[in-house]
Amino acid sequence: MLNEIVIDSEDQVVKQGKEISIDWFSVTFEFRCNDEERELDTVIDTVEMIRTFLNYPKERIVERNYGKRNYRYAYDFGDYISLNLCGPINDRGVNTNSLVISGQGCDEFETINGKDKWPEFIKNMIVRLQGTCTRIDLPIDDFEGDVISFDYLKNKLDREMYTSTFKKEYVISGNKTNGYSLTFGQRRKDIKTSSQLVIYEKNKEQNTKGETCLQDYWVRYEMRFMHEKAQRIALAILDVYEFGIVKLNEEIEVPKNEEGFVILVSTLLY
Repeated sequence: MLNEIVIDSEDQVVKQGKEISIDWFSVTFEFRCNDEERELDTVIDTVEMIRTFLNYPKERIVERNYGKRNYRYAYDFGDYISLNLCGPINDRGVNTNSLVISGQGCDEFETINGKDKWPEFIKNMIVRLQGTCTRIDLPIDDFEGDVISFDYLKNKLDREMYTSTFKKEYVISGNKTNGYSLTFGQRRKDIKTSSQLVIYEKNKEQNTKGETCLQDYWVRYEMRFMHEKAQRIALAILDVYEFGIVKLNEEIEVPKNEEGFVILVSTLLY
C-alpha cells in the first residue's frame, strides 16, 4: 500500500496578517541523451534526480502508460505533480521535458520541505538544469483586510474609480454567497509576456467546496506569470526571494482616497 502525504493534518488555526507563497510552478528542460540505447537509463536517472530535488517519496511515483502532448514517458508524483519526458523538440534540436507542480502540489512540496526550500528547488531547475519556467503563480493571502477590504475594492471597481496596468478590463464572476472573483489580464499562449491578476474571496471558495475554513476574512491576490515573464520572475526569486517576501508586497499599491482607487499591480520586472 502506498504511503500517503497528508496536507494540513494538524488542527487548523485562524491565520492573521498576510502571507505570500507559490501556488503553481511549471518548467521545461532538455532531455540530455546522445545515445538511443541509453534512453531508458536517462529517463530513470532524470526521474530520480527530480525526485531528489522535490525530496519526494519514491513509492508514490507512478509511471503512466501515455505521455501528454507528444512526450514519450510520463510519471505522476502523487496526484498533483507530473513529469513528462522526451517530448517536443526545442529550437536547439533537442527533445524537452516538462515538470508541472499544481497548486495542491505546491502545498505538498511545502508540507514535505517547508516554504524556505523553494529557492533551492528553483535554482536546481533553472540554473543546474538550465530550465525555463513557463508559469509561476504568486498569491498574497490577506487574512484581515486592514489595508483594504474586498467590499471596498469591489465598490470602487463597480464605480469605475480605478486605473490598471492591464490592458484588458477586469471580469467579475461569482456571487455574494459563494464569493466574488475579479480577473485582470488574460492567459494567452501567443503573448510571451502574459500575466494575470485574480482577486477572490478564498474563504467563501473553500466553504463552497465543502472544505473546512475557519477564516472570517480571506482574500487572495494571485499573480499568474506565463512564458518569458515567468522565467524573469523565477530568476528574480533567486536574487531577492526569502519567504516573508517584502519586495513583491511593495509592488501592490492600494491607496485609499476619495478621488479614486488605484490598482497598480506590477512585478519587479514588469
